[in-house]
Amino acid sequence: MQAISARGLESRLKPPSFSLTDPHWQKEYSKNVYLRTDSLNQALLCHFSQHWPETKVGVTSAVAGCPISPPYPKIFTDPNQQNSPLPILTSWNSSKGSGTMLRKMSERVTRINLNKLFRFKEAGLEADDLNEVLEDLDVAAKCFEPDTLL
Repeated sequence: MQAISARGLESRLKPPSFSLTDPHWQKEYSKNVYLRTDSLNQALLCHFSQHWPETKVGVTSAVAGCPISPPYPKIFTDPNQQNSPLPILTSWNSSKGSGTMLRKMSERVTRINLNKLFRFKEAGLEADDLNEVLEDLDVAAKCFEPDTLL
C-alpha cells in the first residue's frame, strides 16, 4: 500500500506546446497514455496501476507548491526568488522493511557534521534541531518493531 502526495506539479502535466490540432501531438496522444489524462491524480494512478498492479495506491495533490523557509538554504530555489514554492512528489509507503530503513536513516543522520554544512548553520539549523529529528526517527522506527505492530 502506498500514498502519493504531489504539490505544485499540476501545471507541468502536459508540455506548453501541446495541441491536438498539431499532427505530432495527435500521434503522441494515441501512443502516450499520460497525455490522455486530465489531471495529475489520473496520471499518477495510471502510472502505478501499470507498473505495480498489485499495490493499492491513493493520490492527493495540491496546485500550490511546498513553501520553503529557513532553516532550508537557497539550494532548493532560485536565489533571486526568496521563499518561492517548491514542486514536490512524495511517496508514503509501508512495508516490512520500513523500520529497518528508518534505523539506517537515523544512523546516517548521526554522522552529519553541521560544521561542514555551513549554509544550514547560516540559515539557523542548530545541533539541537538535528537531535530532535533523530529522536523523531527513532520513535517512528519503534512503531515498526514486531511487539508494537497490531
